[in-house]
Amino acid sequence: MYVHLGEGKVVPTKDIIAIFSLKEGGEIPSIGRPGGEGPYETVDLTEGKECCSCVLTDSYVYLSPISAVTIRKRAMDNFMLNFGG
Repeated sequence: MYVHLGEGKVVPTKDIIAIFSLKEGGEIPSIGRPGGEGPYETVDLTEGKECCSCVLTDSYVYLSPISAVTIRKRAMDNFMLNFGG
């Protein structure tokens, strides 16, 4: 299943490692790869809107205008559809 992150971008639920909430006016984190391989590539989906959340996958950090709570709920709903519960 897939999770919509905003501005037409969807990612496979299985690729999501973490979902972070960003406070208004807060600094966007710089997240490095394990083993010091350098930072993840950042994809800004906000298109000038406030950045509400940060979603980490194997390859990217997505900055989303959708709240972390909403993205987590979507991911969990997809998980429950696949694996029951």
